[in-house]
Amino acid sequence: MAAPNNARLGRLQTFVRSFGPAWVVMIADVDAASILTAAADGALYGYSLVWFLLLLAVPLFLIQEAAGRIGVATGKGLGELVRENYSRRTALLTSVPMACTDVLSYVAEFTGIAIGFQLLGIEPILSLPVVYVVFLLAGWKRGYATLERILLVMSAVLIISYGGSLLLRGLPPVREYLFFFWSWQPPFLYMCAATAGAVDAFHALLSSFSNG
Repeated sequence: MAAPNNARLGRLQTFVRSFGPAWVVMIADVDAASILTAAADGALYGYSLVWFLLLLAVPLFLIQEAAGRIGVATGKGLGELVRENYSRRTALLTSVPMACTDVLSYVAEFTGIAIGFQLLGIEPILSLPVVYVVFLLAGWKRGYATLERILLVMSAVLIISYGGSLLLRGLPPVREYLFFFWSWQPPFLYMCAATAGAVDAFHALLSSFSNG
């Protein structure tokens, strides 16, 4: 009896060790840009764009999963593999959009951080330098394990708050989820483009260039 129990315990420990990084990767797309864009979508169109979000989840999942397999199999990021297997020109062409996207992503994230602290009464001139220093120290000290634990707790609070808000507000009728809405009007197309930009597979692909 001891051997099967030990085997089950070993599988459980492996799952727990893998769950943290996997959860952080999954929750990474629930960032400031995604939350603000989703809030605007909901305010303007209710649940009638759920179909579009589900559609975007397919390429996002495929690319994230492929990037994870590449990292596990090679121990390298996609950018490094491009440099090793193709010309320097190709590597440069792939790194330029990656760098531009990363810069814009950081601008969006720090903007979201500033908004969040301002809601708590802390001005950006105070909050952003502190957050930036913490960010630099986490990378310099390589305290990823500690940071991961903090993010796990924060993400759990986020999910619980979403669930609590949904329960307090009440579940919408099923027909609202099934309603397929589309328009060729510029405001609607703009919101679709913003939604795709917030959770798009292209961003995931570029991010995978630097993740081993």
